[in-house]
Amino acid sequence: PASTSAEDRVAALARDFDVAATSFRNGLAQLKGEASHIVERRTMLAKQIAQFNLDLHEVEASQVQAAEDEDFERADALNATIEKLRHCLMLSQSDLRKCEQDSVGVTKQTEKLVLQHVRSAKGTWNNLSKLDDERTAALATLKAQAKAFKATERRRFAFEKQRVATELHHVTVNMDHLDSEKAEIEAAIASQCTDEYAAREHLVAEQAAVAADIAALEAKLAACRAHMAELDAGLAKADQGIQLVRQKFSRQLKRLVEREKSILKTRKEVEADEAAMHRAQEGFEAAKADFAGQLAALAGQAASVRRDLRVAAIVVRVAEEQNSTRQAKEDRVKRMESQLASLRDQVQEAEKQWALVKHQHADLSAKLTGFRTLIMTAGTTLPLLEADKKQAAADRNFKEAARLSKDIKQLEKDRAGADEQIEVLGMEIQDVDALIVDKEAAFTAATAAFQGAEKELELEALQGLYDVHHDLRVVLRQLTSEDPSRAKTDAAEVVAPSLLRPIALALVQSEFDHVVAEIEVLEDKYLLEPYVKPLEPPDEVDDASGLVTTVWSDSDDDDMEDDKEGPGPSGESAPPKAARLVEVGAGRSGSAAVHMTPAALAAKIADVEGQIQVATDEEDYELAAQLDEQLEMWVARLAALEAEQAQAPSEVDLRAELEELQHAIEALAGQIEHATDEEEYEIAAHLDEDLVAAQTRKTEIQLQLAAMEGPVVDDDDGSTHHVLHDDTSDGDHEKEDEEDLDEQGPTDEAPTTESEGRGLSLIEGLAEPAPAALAPASATSSSLFGGLTVAETAAVVALPEQEDDVVEQVQEKEEDEEADEGPEEVAADEDEEATLPVKEESDDDAK
Repeated sequence: PASTSAEDRVAALARDFDVAATSFRNGLAQLKGEASHIVERRTMLAKQIAQFNLDLHEVEASQVQAAEDEDFERADALNATIEKLRHCLMLSQSDLRKCEQDSVGVTKQTEKLVLQHVRSAKGTWNNLSKLDDERTAALATLKAQAKAFKATERRRFAFEKQRVATELHHVTVNMDHLDSEKAEIEAAIASQCTDEYAAREHLVAEQAAVAADIAALEAKLAACRAHMAELDAGLAKADQGIQLVRQKFSRQLKRLVEREKSILKTRKEVEADEAAMHRAQEGFEAAKADFAGQLAALAGQAASVRRDLRVAAIVVRVAEEQNSTRQAKEDRVKRMESQLASLRDQVQEAEKQWALVKHQHADLSAKLTGFRTLIMTAGTTLPLLEADKKQAAADRNFKEAARLSKDIKQLEKDRAGADEQIEVLGMEIQDVDALIVDKEAAFTAATAAFQGAEKELELEALQGLYDVHHDLRVVLRQLTSEDPSRAKTDAAEVVAPSLLRPIALALVQSEFDHVVAEIEVLEDKYLLEPYVKPLEPPDEVDDASGLVTTVWSDSDDDDMEDDKEGPGPSGESAPPKAARLVEVGAGRSGSAAVHMTPAALAAKIADVEGQIQVATDEEDYELAAQLDEQLEMWVARLAALEAEQAQAPSEVDLRAELEELQHAIEALAGQIEHATDEEEYEIAAHLDEDLVAAQTRKTEIQLQLAAMEGPVVDDDDGSTHHVLHDDTSDGDHEKEDEEDLDEQGPTDEAPTTESEGRGLSLIEGLAEPAPAALAPASATSSSLFGGLTVAETAAVVALPEQEDDVVEQVQEKEEDEEADEGPEEVAADEDEEATLPVKEESDDDAK
């Protein structure tokens, strides 16, 4: 059955590829040994065949010379030698053809083995690619689930947090208003019972004095008791008056008590909800930790598979290059053989001619020696024959004398012929010597041409070997850089070591050793200095372990990215109240998230100074103080912006950099086109990344230059000038917001902090304009959020219906209570409440 985990599948692929790679290395080494042996044997057989041909030509020439000299016995004896040489030549040629067949077979086996290795490497790479796609898809799915879970939980917690904060704020505000109403009612009671309280205090003081007198003066008990009865009657009358007044406010006091109970009950419920929310948040943190662990594990698997995938891609590339190198080597050998074949034939022919001429020279020298020997023999024999002839004549042995005379004449004739032959042979030997010199020069020239052509071709092959050596070193460096023990990343503990890297290293190292051996042979053959092509600095590559470093931050930046990708439910339609709060907060914020130029800031400062002057003339010093704080803030922003612009690069530098980037982009485009034509797609991909980076930088510089210049607009008089399109409109919006605040009057609300301004700017683009029917509600409800941060308000204002429901419930409750009372009581209540110093605006604000 197939392995389920990524580690098991990668391990199985690594084991299968290791077996295939080991078989490939062993088979390739064996075939290389056989090919080397065949080359050596073929060279030896070629030398033997050349020597046999030379010997055969020499023997045939000797046989021809013997036949010319009528030495038929020697000519006949040379037939056996010729047949023997031809038989040996036939055997050597047969062995050479067999070596050629073996060489072709080894070449086919090598080609088959290399193609099988390429298919194996590509199969491993394809399987790893599928596994990488699966892991990447699983990781993306898990990330999406985690992101959706996080977004949902955060929205829920934000809603709960803001709901609890809103309820607590409502409870606090209502309790404050309840206490103020209690204090006002008590003050009203006290104001209407001033005489009774004063009389009561006076009577209580007198009662204390009388009691003391009773205790001290028992004698005056009767009189004091009568006086005491009068005092008790007065106290009862005063208490009756106070009770009558208090009964008038009994309904309101009862309502306040009930409201206090309701508020305390609501507070307990809100606190319980807050505790439940904290418990749910703890569960959310645990779920986040679980998601983070799963993401880290899955990212580690994806990084491991991706690293093995890169190693497999390197192996495939090396195998394909090895196959192409083998084919190029075979083509080069064939081309080399075709180019050297004619030169080799010329060398052999020149050597044969030279050997024949030397053999002819040896024959002529032998003949010359023979004739000289004959002359010397005749010189020593003639005196003896003359003496013998004279002795025979003296002895009357005329027959012997005649024979000796005949021998002497024949010997003299032979000596004379020998002298003539010596002269002829001397001339022939001179001609042959000149011919030998010519043939030797021809042989030397042919040999030098052959060796020069062979050296040129082998040096060309050596240059190719240098390139292969350089490429293999680059691959070895890449494979070494894949070692996780060398990588200094946070994911070193998560990513397991690569299983394919040792296999790939062994494959590449074996090929590297073979190339080094070939280079050393050629360098030693031609006495060359060892040469190593320098390596380029390594390119920066994206580390797959970056997947493992995916952390789950608690900040809201990733949620903002989610909102940019697609607006969530809270960002699709912000209510009118949110828009109003955003406008008010943006108008009062100390630092808006909008970029303004120094000119716009200066205009804003001048505007605020004018408003301060107007407020001072109208003696509205509280508004003047608030505007003075804003003026300090705007002045600080102007100073910071001027300092920032002083440090920014000038327009000349930006235009120079833009021109350099344009040239670089054109050069990169040409290089990409050239690499594409050469089918160097990996190099084209790296160049394309550089091109995208250059184009991105060019766009940034163009935006900076456009921001410096601004759009060109036409004035009424036909002149043109550059303006910044955002700053004036932003200043107008802020001015309108401040005018709205001025119309509403100063509030006790705390100034919005810088973080609150940033929170408002995030939802400013999501808020829609407020309809006319809901504008008052947004204006009156702004005071409810005085105790909250604007970042929290941004989440609360998305749910205005809940606040409106609370106000409607309070109003309905009061209407029901008033409906239960009679018309007279309602009228009395209205009269009594008219005397209370309670403002309706505060009631509305509390609601």
